[in-house]
Amino acid sequence: MTDIVLCPSSEIIVYSKYYWFNIVLILLLAIVLVTANNFLIPRYGINGAAAGASLALITFNFAKFIFIWLKLDLQPFNFAFVKVMLIGGVRVGKSLNNTQA
Repeated sequence: MTDIVLCPSSEIIVYSKYYWFNIVLILLLAIVLVTANNFLIPRYGINGAAAGASLALITFNFAKFIFIWLKLDLQPFNFAFVKVMLIGGVRVGKSLNNTQA
């Protein structure tokens, strides 16, 4: 979900004067992914691999978002976005709850 919401961040960084920072973030992604998988796969198996990949992608996307916000002074989200995400989360939660009953 975070990759869908924050995906244009890579293009914004690549087309700015800070294009080199995208390589740094990809290296960070690889380090977090390998480290998380080394800890989580032996304990949780395939679910550990999924959790490690999720953790790595969330870290990667959050780092891009913070970088763009601080360096380029761009922030694409406002309260309306938060409100829509909360409403969507409640709806998904209700639908999941109804299917399990």
